[in-house]
Amino acid sequence: MVHGAQSVPVEGRQSGARVVIVDDHPVFRLGLKFLIDGRAEANVVGEGSCAADVRRLAQLEPDLFVIDLMLSDSNAIENIREILIHAPNTRILVVSMLDEVLYAERCVRAGAHGYLTKSDAVTDLVTAMLRVLCGDIYLGERVMRQIARRVAGGGAVKDPVASLSDREIEVFQLLGQGHRPGEIAEMLHLSRKTIESHQAKLKRKLGVTSSSELLRMALDWNRDPVGFDPV
Repeated sequence: MVHGAQSVPVEGRQSGARVVIVDDHPVFRLGLKFLIDGRAEANVVGEGSCAADVRRLAQLEPDLFVIDLMLSDSNAIENIREILIHAPNTRILVVSMLDEVLYAERCVRAGAHGYLTKSDAVTDLVTAMLRVLCGDIYLGERVMRQIARRVAGGGAVKDPVASLSDREIEVFQLLGQGHRPGEIAEMLHLSRKTIESHQAKLKRKLGVTSSSELLRMALDWNRDPVGFDPV
């Protein structure tokens, strides 16, 4: 069952849930910890800021993993898969600066159980956390509004990045973060030849002919995925 933002009755709440947080913004991470530790239903048992921390904390097999959509050295799709390898029963809640349906859908498809924007997190984090722990899929209010608008508009998706596979988005994002193909191959545990093949597919799907054009587009998209215009 998918829930948007709403109140949660006290009865039947999960108690004593073990929560870990991975976010590369220390102030935001501290705020989440404060919100969670202020509740009787859960407590934070670990924190981190990078992909190495994701692997380390997943081995704790927490009840709930709260993770940022885009860490400086990895992204949510990659991290969701990593968490589920080490802790298949852990529930995952993704928090993001972006209220973009594209990311929410892909995160849930990869195995996440909820998606919440950081602007909603202050008021809705506890609700989202409890819904996810109770077995529901939770999407924040802003994402739910976007879904409603898209359905009302006939479901058309104008963002060309929406046509990319999850792996292609990973490569595109890492290019936009300034990583070279060899570095990306190491980060994703793939061969350089495979990364170059993904680059060729990215050029074709995004309508560019050179690596420099692709890099410029990746940089633009990384700066503002929601407002991205390939023209």
